[in-house]
Amino acid sequence: MTRFEKLQNKLNDFVSDHPIWTFLIVVGIPFILGSTSYYLFYLLLSILLIFGMGGLFFYKVIYKKIRHKIEHKKRYQESKRYRRNWDASEKRKEKERQFKLKKMSILERIGGIIGNFFGYILITCMIIALSVVGLSMGGTYIPDLPYYIFHQYETKTGIIKGEEIRSPRKNIPYKLIYIDDLTLTAETDMEFKEGEKVTVKYLPYTKLIMKISE
Repeated sequence: MTRFEKLQNKLNDFVSDHPIWTFLIVVGIPFILGSTSYYLFYLLLSILLIFGMGGLFFYKVIYKKIRHKIEHKKRYQESKRYRRNWDASEKRKEKERQFKLKKMSILERIGGIIGNFFGYILITCMIIALSVVGLSMGGTYIPDLPYYIFHQYETKTGIIKGEEIRSPRKNIPYKLIYIDDLTLTAETDMEFKEGEKVTVKYLPYTKLIMKISE
């Protein structure tokens, strides 16, 4: 077993044994980092919504299932003992399944099939819905990521025409800053004076002011 496989097994064991801690770590770290920056908060939140549920579903259901099938096929071909135990286990499971089916009525069988079908549909719709919410929330934050990392900001010099504080019910408050004919966004702790000439540096897509100088 390689070091990567050992590390992966330890990670799998931790996730299985401590689901609450796993959730707190996965959600808490982005929010702690995001609390230091308006931009980082919405960037990390949108990434979590877009890829979080989908990635978890892919890892727990698709990836692990494919990997299990590959490992099973390899062991089934190489080990006679494993093959014998596997065949015996499958025969036992099939007998149990047939026994349960005989005890179930036709309506119960149909109900089970419909329940499983709608369960998969519900999970798929939840993943798609969260991804759509993430895209609508962070559609402009993600394209700004390379500009944010490498500090490649747009520059605007002009006269401040005014400002307006927005306080959405479920979002972080922010300011709309009007410089000449351009409307920019700023964090609420940034101070501006109407009529003042300033030079600001901002992200091209979100129009979020990163630096300001008189």
